[in-house]
Amino acid sequence: ERTIPDTPDDYVNIYTGCWDNEPDNRPSMNQLVDKLNSIVSKTNIKENNQMNNYASNNFEAVSN
Repeated sequence: ERTIPDTPDDYVNIYTGCWDNEPDNRPSMNQLVDKLNSIVSKTNIKENNQMNNYASNNFEAVSN
């Protein structure tokens, strides 16, 4: 199998782990859900920070 170009590393790590020839080495559904939740949480934090910076910059521009 080949990875899909430009796929974020977190997702590549998940789906390549699922391809392991040895089933016992593949992540469980619980592990997959935990990893996906972690990715979503990181993304939400990053997006919230970007939105806060944008709002702060726009507020400064309006108040000047």
